[in-house]
Amino acid sequence: MLPAAGVSDEEINGSGKYGNIIEKHFSANTLEALQPDLVKNGAVEIRAFLVRVEKVGNKIFTIWSNLIIKKKEKRPLLIKFFKVYLMAAIWIISPIVLVLHLLTTPIFWFKRKKQREYLQGINIK
Repeated sequence: MLPAAGVSDEEINGSGKYGNIIEKHFSANTLEALQPDLVKNGAVEIRAFLVRVEKVGNKIFTIWSNLIIKKKEKRPLLIKFFKVYLMAAIWIISPIVLVLHLLTTPIFWFKRKKQREYLQGINIK
């Protein structure tokens, strides 16, 4: 009923092309062109929404973890609140943020393109 967890068979079977690209660049000693070639062939996929969620999640986790560490006497209660917050963030807040992200895509197109290129390891001048 649900798809298998992890990496799909299609991705595993298609991964050989990246080995061929890497081998070609190692053999020719052209490592400076390796990353752009891998990106060009689809080896590095960046999803702007997930990048945004990750950044926000790291900030929020830092806040929660510092609070839990500082308030040792209230740690069990704070951990319970964090679990509730986390479930709400994943199941309620994330879908809302996704819709807002999709609606603002045209507005932030160039900023997200620049960020994607940076995360893919392409040096843009």
